[in-house]
Amino acid sequence: MRRPEGVRDTTNDAAADRPFFREFIVNLPVQKALGWQLQFENDTSPLSVAKIRATGAVHDWNERNPLNDIQVGDHIAKVNNVFWHNNTESFLAKVNLQMKLAREAKLPAKPVVQLLVQRPWRTYATESTVSTEDSSGDAAGASEEDDLGAVN
Repeated sequence: MRRPEGVRDTTNDAAADRPFFREFIVNLPVQKALGWQLQFENDTSPLSVAKIRATGAVHDWNERNPLNDIQVGDHIAKVNNVFWHNNTESFLAKVNLQMKLAREAKLPAKPVVQLLVQRPWRTYATESTVSTEDSSGDAAGASEEDDLGAVN
């Protein structure tokens, strides 16, 4: 379903008049580099995808799932059973732990994490979702060596 940009909720509930987004589940293998960079502005802003490399688990997922591909600007709202609740730094620490446990195969399942991805409603064209350059630009509070905080 698509709602045209000018259509607003007709109730008097101010909370009902909020931006729309699309949600989908991604089962991302973590046994190899993820190939993305995440960022956030402050502790109450969502963790979002800043860059996607031309190689890695995210790129492979996107190739196999073109209708549910991860794009620059998408928000990561949940990893396994860990939800984001306006607590980005705490959420990121818990997510890094989930990644580490999955990589070390200490979880009962194979080395995969389940992400709940939210795509904000966009009224503009997005930038390219793939970067072939190998820049060292890091997400806030993360580096390429971190489990999830930046490009892996």
